[in-house]
Amino acid sequence: MLSRVLTLTLPTAVFALLIVAANALWLPADVPPPGETLTEEIDVAGPVARFAQSLRFQSVSYLDGTQNDDHVRRLADYLEIAYPGVAHALERHTFEGSSVLYRWAGSDPQRPAVVLAGHFDVAAISERDAAEWADPPFRGMVRDDRIYGRGAIDGKVVVVAVAEAIEHLFRVGFEPEATVYLAFAHDALAGGRGARAIATHLAESGERFATVLDGGPTVVRRGWPTLERSVAPIAVAAKSESVLRLRAGAASDDGVRANPIERVAEAVSRLREAASRPVLAEPVASTVYALARHLMWTERTAVTNQWLFSPLVAGYLAAYPQTRPWVVREVSVRVFEGGSHPRENPSAAEAVVRVSTAPGGARRSAAEWVREVIDDDGIAVDDTTPGSATGGDVPDGGALDEQPYDNEIFDALAGAVRQTFDNTVVVPALATRPIPARHYASLPLESGVYGLTPIELDLDELGLSGGHDEHVRKEALGKAVAFYVRLVRALAGPRG
Repeated sequence: MLSRVLTLTLPTAVFALLIVAANALWLPADVPPPGETLTEEIDVAGPVARFAQSLRFQSVSYLDGTQNDDHVRRLADYLEIAYPGVAHALERHTFEGSSVLYRWAGSDPQRPAVVLAGHFDVAAISERDAAEWADPPFRGMVRDDRIYGRGAIDGKVVVVAVAEAIEHLFRVGFEPEATVYLAFAHDALAGGRGARAIATHLAESGERFATVLDGGPTVVRRGWPTLERSVAPIAVAAKSESVLRLRAGAASDDGVRANPIERVAEAVSRLREAASRPVLAEPVASTVYALARHLMWTERTAVTNQWLFSPLVAGYLAAYPQTRPWVVREVSVRVFEGGSHPRENPSAAEAVVRVSTAPGGARRSAAEWVREVIDDDGIAVDDTTPGSATGGDVPDGGALDEQPYDNEIFDALAGAVRQTFDNTVVVPALATRPIPARHYASLPLESGVYGLTPIELDLDELGLSGGHDEHVRKEALGKAVAFYVRLVRALAGPRG
């Protein structure tokens, strides 16, 4: 009996080992070498000063979907002053009050247009959090080769770098063959009405579009745990993100008195436990496969044989902060309120949590998932995602379905990254936060909607976006401008 089992299983095991070895050796093709570098120099002094000024506008969006409208409008108007070439050469249209669309007409109407997107608004900050900053968050301080300010990474660096690149190209006499659009939304964090209005206008223009590039993941030094090189994850899909309020009263539906603080805390604990189970799904599976050529043999064997090692790879990615968001649903508590005195029983408690979709999960509302996990009818779950009460289309929290990336336009985008950031591996990736440009996904596109914030961060800088002392290094700002100059030349300049 034993000999029969061995006779059947040994060839199967050998065959499986051969498949594993073949996959590890048969790696994806390496990338072509970068093209020509810029022939003109970009002086960073001017961009630094204008970027610092942009950070002084308190263009804040709040959780309830409202905004500091005056500062948002002033920031939009500031572009006209700071970039006279843009104001002179490009047509300007406004939508929903402060969203701006610039159009740089190309000489060849047969070529598809390029859309570079960004947003003016930044997340609100409390007085207590602002006090933790070394300098006030809206001072736009330049110190130690860094530019500090709320929204430096999350939002404004994209807007300024794009505007700087177009201004530079105008000054050096570049004339686009393909039309270039700059689409700057005013309320990406408050429902996205501006981006939707711009998308509607573009759809009605009758034009075809090569691609839409918005902000997204940043270039990360040591973006893979054992890789010394930088990793540039270009988002081809994006998680959704919802803001939910969990509230419990002093008594449950069955009349049993319970401590509402403990009850809500227990609900949050259940959510975090359920969210921590890693899953390897697309496009992350393609991300790690694209990295295989650059990994150690053991890692390479695992990521090229996902049919066998998928759970192992998912667990490995979940163990490191730079890759954990790729494979888990994220649950973070942003507000927790309850009792007012240690000797009094609290009458109610509530927590405000941000919840993302699970990687590869079926499209369903975050509130539905939360109710299922906490399994407590005594806790009310309300969706307070910005835009849900103001007409924003946020039932899915802003997810972007996977976009096609096996095309020449994505290759050109990757090429501009490699020309700008030395020794960098470019991979298709999952954005772990919503991409505002998802609203443009229904346009007639030759490729897709992608996301990248073209600045390079160290591992210890990953938490700066939306955190205290948020900043961008001068060198990083200069590279961001150079990236967009290269990209516009590649996608809108003369062919060949």
